[in-house]
Amino acid sequence: MVSKTSKGSQTNKRLRPPRVTLGDGILRQYDARSAHGCDSMRRLREGSWKDHRYIGFCVLEGSEAVLVTDKTLCVHCFTTHQVVWQLSVGSVVAVDVSDRQVTVTCSEDPINQDQKKAVAAPMVRRDS
Repeated sequence: MVSKTSKGSQTNKRLRPPRVTLGDGILRQYDARSAHGCDSMRRLREGSWKDHRYIGFCVLEGSEAVLVTDKTLCVHCFTTHQVVWQLSVGSVVAVDVSDRQVTVTCSEDPINQDQKKAVAAPMVRRDS
């Protein structure tokens, strides 16, 4: 039975995103939220962020999510992987967290998918 399944022409589909590796050689326990965040990072901008180092990910209300890398902070649509707005992490001046809302103050205007000025509305975390 095993030989029939291993020789089939059918390709296997992933059941979950791959685990996050931080480049330090340590194999950590699987974390679904980080795996989804890192998978989003790989899909954004047609994979052009693959040289970024994943830091964090949080799903917001609606279908948006926040992704933080070593170079960029962005809000994107979790279902379509389209960037709503982004800014470089070096431009972040302050982060204010109160209850479920996060407000980012930055020294430059965020940009949208078309590289035009965008509005960074306060981010509200979806309860888990």
